[in-house]
Amino acid sequence: MTGLGANGSLIAAALAVLDAGDDCGDVGPAAAARTLPLVRLLLIGDALADRRWAAPGRRSSARPWRAC
Repeated sequence: MTGLGANGSLIAAALAVLDAGDDCGDVGPAAAARTLPLVRLLLIGDALADRRWAAPGRRSSARPWRAC
């Protein structure tokens, strides 16, 4: 249900751009303006979570396995 709402809002934004009288070339920048901040925040949040809340010894630079 969440995916339907997220994707539906992108379609609604595209239809709103077209309804405002703009042409199809303006739909791309409108979609990018909605998507790029989300991607940036996801990448920053992931990097912060990996560094701050990872258990000791489980950092991304640590080996995922140990020699026996």
